Amino acid sequence: MSYFFRCILLSMLLLLTACSKTEYADTLEPDVLMKLVFKGWQADSIVKRPILKIQDDGFNKNGMYLAPVKVLKLADDRAVMLCRAIPEDTGKISRDVLAAYWFKRDGEKWLLEARQDEIDSLRSVQEIKTVKIMELASAKQGLLIEYSQSQRGETDVLARLYMLRQHQITTLLPENRDFMLLMKELNHADCSRRMKKAPGKPERVRLNDREGRDGNCLDIQVRLQLKPGKDLPGDIVLSANAKMFEYREIERHDLPDASGEYFTTYEVIPRTSRSAMVYRYDEAKGKYQIISDIKSFLPDWYHE
Repeated sequence: MSYFFRCILLSMLLLLTACSKTEYADTLEPDVLMKLVFKGWQADSIVKRPILKIQDDGFNKNGMYLAPVKVLKLADDRAVMLCRAIPEDTGKISRDVLAAYWFKRDGEKWLLEARQDEIDSLRSVQEIKTVKIMELASAKQGLLIEYSQSQRGETDVLARLYMLRQHQITTLLPENRDFMLLMKELNHADCSRRMKKAPGKPERVRLNDREGRDGNCLDIQVRLQLKPGKDLPGDIVLSANAKMFEYREIERHDLPDASGEYFTTYEVIPRTSRSAMVYRYDEAKGKYQIISDIKSFLPDWYHE
């Protein structure tokens, strides 16, 4: 065999060896896994398309930031990483995409086993607070993601529940129906003062229009409980404690005071309540449906 053909054969063997080399991670540290899934990834760097296979072709048109959210160990030899894809700053509220990547251990190595580039989406103002696994039923696990958002004096904490399958994560709630875990709306100083003490009785107050025009206030705190079922996911009970003040306009004063301030008189109506909502898994729809008479923890005036 000539030297020329020996060189060609050696080059082919080296190429086959390189192609057959399996890339792996030696730890479940998020940054290490991110570099395994996304070649050349660096924190806070913009990556260009095509990176994620998602339905919205325009999402990653200009580039995006990719950030690990949470790595969950499912068993001694299995793990899943949640990732958030954030479009390059557009100067407005954007739609972020949640993705998931599964890993399997081979000896001391962690190999990429499967990927789901689009699970769900969040608005850019929604911050993920907690990600945890929940037991839904025998041999059925769920994924609960809690997120918060704050705007114009209102702070909300909401949660979404998903079915955690072998290589797929699917939502368990109807569209646009997240669990409310916390809602605080403290729009002005009078409201904030009242929230710090017992509700008391209805009374009339005179507020300048810089404050009073901002309306009512409330504080609703919710506890989520899930008792695992036998074959199907068990019922979910949301138990709420609410404290709120409704500001009903009584009289608007047309003339300003000596300092030029305009005032309005309100009747402040306090209210506290305890209530519960119950959700049950509908096997035919593959989602939880509300079965309790109570459909919302919000007062009627909130929707006005």
